Amino acid sequence: MEIKNLREKGDRNMKYKVGDKLKVKEDFIGPTREFSRYRGEIVTVKYVGQGIDREWYRIEEDGGRHHWPEIAFEQLPPKALIQTGSIVECKNGERYIFLNGRFMNKSGETCMSTYGLDDFDDNLNTTSLQPIHEIEKIYSSSSSMLNELFEQNYLSVIWERKKEREMTLEEIEKALGHPVKIVKGE
Repeated sequence: MEIKNLREKGDRNMKYKVGDKLKVKEDFIGPTREFSRYRGEIVTVKYVGQGIDREWYRIEEDGGRHHWPEIAFEQLPPKALIQTGSIVECKNGERYIFLNGRFMNKSGETCMSTYGLDDFDDNLNTTSLQPIHEIEKIYSSSSSMLNELFEQNYLSVIWERKKEREMTLEEIEKALGHPVKIVKGE
């Protein structure tokens, strides 16, 4: 039996990848009681793997002991990934840390918004600020020094907004490898 362990990046065909933060479904019933204790919890994917007949995930919170099926999890909206200490990057390139319910710049002097997370919808689009303040990335920082929290070499991306890609018909045909006929949608 061939088993493929995809520790680092995960397989392109798998829904989740290493490092993803997910919520264990409240109604998930696993093969043992051990699985039940994680219901409703936010967990981090540690490993992804594939056997002959199934794909599985291991999570950091249980030490990677169990194979979790994809159906055990639900994706969190980006807003739910922001926690105290999260670093966010806005459209304008500015970075802020989320502390005491507010987004503050690295000097601690300026708040990006008055109402913290309430200024954003679940997808981190602004509901009351200028569009330049829409959050494009969420990071965690591994720095143990305050003056290094925002430095790129200490930041790990937790979430990044997917960018729309503009393409001409010719580029689409080249990418697909065959001609395309555009039809009017309903």
